[in-house]
Amino acid sequence: MGETRIESKEKKRVLFVPQSDATHGVGHLQRVLGLMQQLENSPYMEISLYIPSEHDTPVLKRLISDFQQQSRVIHNLKQASWDYIIADYRSSSIEFAKELNRLAPVIALDEGGAGRSFYAYIIDILPTLASVSSANEQNIGYLSLPSPSKEQRPGCEGLRILVSFGGSDQARMTELIGNFLDRIHYPVKLWNVVKGPLFHRTIAWPGVKILESVQMHELLESYDIVFTHFGITAYEALASGCKPILINPTTYHQELAQQSGFMSLGVGSITKEQESWLEQLLTQRTALEAWQEIVSPRWSGQSVSLAKRLESLVSYQQACPVCFEQIGLPVSEILYRTQRKSYAICDGCGMTYLLYFDKPAITYNKQYFDEEYRKQYGKSYLEDFEHIKSMGIQRLSRILHYNKSRKAEEQGKLLDIGCAYGPFLQAGSELGFEVYGIDTAKDAVEYVVNELGFSAREASFPNEIPYHNERFKVVTMWYVIEHFSDLQSVMMSINRYLEIGGVFAFATPKGDGLSARNNLSAFLEKSPDDHYSIFTKKVLGSFLSRYGFELLHIETTGIHINRKWRNVDAKSMLGRGLTRMCKHLGLGDTFEIYARKKRDLS
Repeated sequence: MGETRIESKEKKRVLFVPQSDATHGVGHLQRVLGLMQQLENSPYMEISLYIPSEHDTPVLKRLISDFQQQSRVIHNLKQASWDYIIADYRSSSIEFAKELNRLAPVIALDEGGAGRSFYAYIIDILPTLASVSSANEQNIGYLSLPSPSKEQRPGCEGLRILVSFGGSDQARMTELIGNFLDRIHYPVKLWNVVKGPLFHRTIAWPGVKILESVQMHELLESYDIVFTHFGITAYEALASGCKPILINPTTYHQELAQQSGFMSLGVGSITKEQESWLEQLLTQRTALEAWQEIVSPRWSGQSVSLAKRLESLVSYQQACPVCFEQIGLPVSEILYRTQRKSYAICDGCGMTYLLYFDKPAITYNKQYFDEEYRKQYGKSYLEDFEHIKSMGIQRLSRILHYNKSRKAEEQGKLLDIGCAYGPFLQAGSELGFEVYGIDTAKDAVEYVVNELGFSAREASFPNEIPYHNERFKVVTMWYVIEHFSDLQSVMMSINRYLEIGGVFAFATPKGDGLSARNNLSAFLEKSPDDHYSIFTKKVLGSFLSRYGFELLHIETTGIHINRKWRNVDAKSMLGRGLTRMCKHLGLGDTFEIYARKKRDLS
């Protein structure tokens, strides 16, 4: 039937694109640098780092010096071709997302901007707001933080406090908290301030140590409280047994902090009431009482390797089955996401297609035809042979309507690609065609040859082209075309097989039928993981014309009114009326397409 994807043994060229402007600090860049270090010797990935020229400051040069020395830092996105891009942005625009998509499929980490809907795969590590569109997966364990061996307790000398607001702290939260602690005369030996690599302002409080170039996850173990904003540092504090108190630069951070259960003082400033409460907390209670009063979510995350997950996600080339060889065609918004797959619409040809991120485990053999067919239809393929053959007779009647030769002895040669056990071949033979079959299943081909007596070849079409010297009047593919990840090779081969004026007929699931219109997410979730394309009526004309065919007829099939009107008896007068209406409107869940070859492809 279709092809099975095989992991490439060649290394994938992967470009990391972190947010690197000073406005958003260095958290995204530092996370990417950590991932690149872990993947440095990956047998599957050849990695590079993108830093825009305008962001290439002396501070950033120090951070990325190891990678610059290895000539793995680029300043032009189009400097090379990429198999994948891994983007780590707090908020990217639609324009930027489309720019990346024109180059390669994008895996985005913690993306919170409008560009989120355009990326092939989204991994949310930190929690997101309920209003944000769904991710392919969400796992805070990707922070890879240690599980504390025991809950930390403050010492008797007082609460040890750390102030840390990221790489640049554009909102000046560091000064806000530092000035407050200084004003209440909090013991200088008990609090320190972290100054990030992009923090260029001068700060100083008498006797207070200013820390630079620190490893936060190691530093936090020495403190009882950290003043910070919502983000990785807050979770690093939890994992270290340290209590975070948040003050946030934006309402977005504040909403996330509240949703996640952190103690948060608000956005941008501290009220007089909050100052009074904080002063009492830090100066008028025992250290243990104060520490216990600070509410925070309990860290119980199981660490998972994000680097290894990224390695597994880049195992396959993800692209439109029609346009994958053309450079510069972005996808439109992603329609649906799960951990193993996404669905997108190609901006180039309009095809809905599958982006698959786990290894398919489908083999088309006797077990497939017995078990999978029985699951869907209640009997094995061979047990249903005569019924399938009768449907073939109906399909052939439509083909004969468009086939120029009307006499049985002049019907010519017919090729059925994905012939299975040959019911359509037998129907064609009975109607005067000289029939040929192709299938990947050895058992099926042997049955066609030995039991039915027809010519058939075991082959992985279109990688293998049996009968390449033959020309056919008719080529058919019944529920096969959706199994190919490379439709261009398929259609070019079919064009070569057919005579001018010959008929190409195929059946496939319909992406704008009743089930898809009623609940698109449910329709896509149920779509088999070896269906790489989902056709709609809208794309058929241009798709066929692209490969030298004209559309002759569309036959609506697979009408199941109970998928929308569950309480209506399909055999009742109302049910029959709804069925006729759906057929008239083309609302079947499958359809048959009949086309004629108009020209050879150059």
